[in-house]
Amino acid sequence: MTSIWCFALALFAVLATVHSHRIVGGSPTTIEQYPSIVQVERLNTGTGTWSQSCAATILTARSVLSAAHCFDGAPLKRWEDDIAIVAGAISVSQQEASNEVQPQNISVLETFPFLAQLEWYSFWATMEWSQECACSILNNRHVLTAAGCVSGWSYEARFRRIRAGSSVRNTGGVIFYVQDRINHPDWAANNYDGDVAVVRTMGIIVYTPLIQQASIASPGSWIPSGLRLSQPGWGRVGQQALSNQEVLTAEQRSCGRRDGNFSAPFNATVNVLCAIPPTVIASNNDIGSPWTLGRVTVGIVGVVNTVGTYNGLIAADLGKYTEWVLSSVN
Repeated sequence: MTSIWCFALALFAVLATVHSHRIVGGSPTTIEQYPSIVQVERLNTGTGTWSQSCAATILTARSVLSAAHCFDGAPLKRWEDDIAIVAGAISVSQQEASNEVQPQNISVLETFPFLAQLEWYSFWATMEWSQECACSILNNRHVLTAAGCVSGWSYEARFRRIRAGSSVRNTGGVIFYVQDRINHPDWAANNYDGDVAVVRTMGIIVYTPLIQQASIASPGSWIPSGLRLSQPGWGRVGQQALSNQEVLTAEQRSCGRRDGNFSAPFNATVNVLCAIPPTVIASNNDIGSPWTLGRVTVGIVGVVNTVGTYNGLIAADLGKYTEWVLSSVN
């Protein structure tokens, strides 16, 4: 059975009674006496549960020392050389985490420090995590994204996670696993309306210069056509670096130009924004990418854009959903 590995650091004092079957040095003890020890946990992809399988010793903010057989998936066959230094994907240091971004891309993330990657675990194919959507940080426990990113046959909370503080796809930054999500009640797959979701993380999102809270549109805000908005994202074109493009808002009928193979007629009364993407370069939009006016998020790129039917881009008009977002967070 395929398994993936991670480290769990003991960041709080042990207050509960120490169970007699888990001992260190032959007698009960506490983490205060051995603060350098951490647990190595394994994800059972069959049950979707994590369990402690080995131990390790903290060497630096990014590396631990443990037994090699804990990470190569092979049973222990000999005692010699059974040792490994393992580098983590994230740092326990807030300062070091903020430096994970590649220098050539840092300026885009500095402009949009509220933007984060939403990753999926491909349990049906590669058994790996990969960035599939974008999201915006609402507060230290919630992010905002498209409902299409956290619904459907592949969705379970344990198969989604957030990577904040990195402008490079699938690497760097700080990872936060998903606890739950709330999709807007009007959302339906391949529809236009209600493609908005609030996602709650398991851990606390700690702010750094490259991990910041987003500002969102005031309730009832109106975005006219002919307005230039920023669209930060990684895009579906295989690029690794975060980039920013301008989109030009358009009347809704511009997004309804059809090529004839999408059955639902475009409903001009739905709560969406439409825009014309750049024509000379590949679009950088992800599902869940924000459209921003200045530093304020006014739209969320929807999953319906992946259908490939429309010439324009469609995003949720966030001002129509702000009150729902705030109530979902609170």
